[in-house]
Amino acid sequence: MDETFPPVKASGNEDGRSKNSPYYLKTVGDKLTGPMKDILENYSGIPSDEVERHVYELRDRAWDVHPYPCIGVFSFLDLSTNQVPAYSKILEILKPNPNAPEDQALFLDLACCFGQDIRKLVRDGVPASAVYGTDIKREFLELGFELFKDEDKFPDPERQFFVADILDADSPENAGIWNEMMSKFTIVQIANFLHLFDYERQLQICCVITRLMATKPGAMVIGRQVGSTNPREVSRAFSAPELKRNSGTRYWHSPETFRQMWVEVGEKTGTKWDVDVDFIKLDEHNLKLLEEVKQMFPSADAERKQRQVNYLIFTVTRVE
Repeated sequence: MDETFPPVKASGNEDGRSKNSPYYLKTVGDKLTGPMKDILENYSGIPSDEVERHVYELRDRAWDVHPYPCIGVFSFLDLSTNQVPAYSKILEILKPNPNAPEDQALFLDLACCFGQDIRKLVRDGVPASAVYGTDIKREFLELGFELFKDEDKFPDPERQFFVADILDADSPENAGIWNEMMSKFTIVQIANFLHLFDYERQLQICCVITRLMATKPGAMVIGRQVGSTNPREVSRAFSAPELKRNSGTRYWHSPETFRQMWVEVGEKTGTKWDVDVDFIKLDEHNLKLLEEVKQMFPSADAERKQRQVNYLIFTVTRVE
């Protein structure tokens, strides 16, 4: 590890829930536009003049559950699935085939938080029965139902939105649900999740994901995460009790190291994967990440280090 990222501490509150935290934005900015505006108004049925108040209320309740940076900066309003270049193909796979309804493909959003991408898929025509989401916090799943006002749209919400820990997949507490999901999903999304962990934990997670995937070629793992042109282990900029089993670092991939990790996944699991991965530049919605990098690197070469930080966007397709 060639650099250390010191934690950014919230002032006045040891557990990080202070609203003076650099991760707690006072305003939502322009996130309530485009597809998310459409979802909240036309899918959820929230009057346009009530949307902002509704979002602020749900954000603050989620912040009280745990002050993840993604909650404070309204990342739960960002959509990931429709940013993947293969999105049109994903919709084609997931939409019902009237000639073979028994072959309906299924989608899992791993660490889905509020499940915004699941709602985008349903809004775009994917059957509500074909989507699943999981998180380690039941409160986030329940807040997702409240945010989108849609629990009654899912035929089996308790089963489709379930609590489980993929890092502890073989424990008595988790093995039952994961075994039930074995070989079930044609598409699994891992958005803004792997980058929370060190390299070995990322490898472990991806190996478990292969057990959840449909065994036929063409099954896909999609997502995005923070990456770097200078791949390395970095120390955490925030902490959470759920991440204590981690080493205290997280690994930021380059496209090359991400591809190599999937070679290792294949070797460990007897599978083979084609990896399409590239950088996308951080957009205005990620200015807080840039601010975080500035605080991590106050030195004269901070601008160079900021330029190294980008998003990886990926589609990993099963070959065999």
